[in-house]
Amino acid sequence: MPRLLYRSVKTNPPTATDFMSYAAQGKVPPSHLKDDLDFLHRWGGLSVFETYRQARQDASIFRWRIGAYIAAIAVPDEVALDLDGPDQKGHLNLYDADPNFLMDPVVSVTHGPTIVDLN
Repeated sequence: MPRLLYRSVKTNPPTATDFMSYAAQGKVPPSHLKDDLDFLHRWGGLSVFETYRQARQDASIFRWRIGAYIAAIAVPDEVALDLDGPDQKGHLNLYDADPNFLMDPVVSVTHGPTIVDLN
């Protein structure tokens, strides 16, 4: 059975950029954290969640600036993932995944501001 992961994305359908870490997008980390190796490691990871509700909660905290859509990604069992987490909020960081690969197993994209839960 595939592992479902959820990610905030800006567009429907998502683009490869929606599946790139901040580091891969060339975004500069906050100046006060530029020498924090743990933070820089996380900056290079792709933020995903274990459930739709967790991803939705995270995006709503940021007032949907990180993306108003939630993509469900069904990662096949045979695909080994390099993950940190989950933490107590169901957050994981995914490392070294090809953004184009992650677009292929997207099984749904939901508009987060209007859909509270998936039934």
